[in-house]
Amino acid sequence: MSTINFKFKFGKLDKVKSQMQKVTRDLSNEFYAEAVRHFISGVMENTKIDTGMSIASLLSLAGKVNYVAEVENYINSNRKRGSKKGLMTFTGEYRKNKFRGIAEGMIAGRKAYRLIWTTLNDQDFFFHFGIKVFQMNFWEIEQHALAHGREEMLDYIKSNKKSFEQKLGRLYRKITGSYLRGV
Repeated sequence: MSTINFKFKFGKLDKVKSQMQKVTRDLSNEFYAEAVRHFISGVMENTKIDTGMSIASLLSLAGKVNYVAEVENYINSNRKRGSKKGLMTFTGEYRKNKFRGIAEGMIAGRKAYRLIWTTLNDQDFFFHFGIKVFQMNFWEIEQHALAHGREEMLDYIKSNKKSFEQKLGRLYRKITGSYLRGV
């Protein structure tokens, strides 16, 4: 099974006031949500679409980062047909009376990811995505959609980490009256 794991850590902030912890959490989670949106976009652009089932498996994750409309628009603009009879389960079992399509992809996608956002006391962010749709896994060998999604996510983080840290530093100075070391 193709999966992607991603953990990113900015490090602990020493003796930060409660207000700063909240600002840090909110700013960090906003930053990570945008990174996840880049992951979804990279996967979508590199996944073949027939009924929309594979891309629909991203909808639950997209809901966590306010990206549902973009995923739905992408599916509706690119799918070749509606639901199709005959469904191959992820374990390789063919079910001739089941349909594959958007609804089935959404159901499969509910268990395809895990997100752990930063909290007031823990600045770690964890993201995991595993393919739960047979066709998506089948085409992953050729298309490497997860790798493209991961690259998009990492490129976003690398390109924006410095500006994130600077923004965090400005907010820290505004709240505490002192400078944040290393920023």
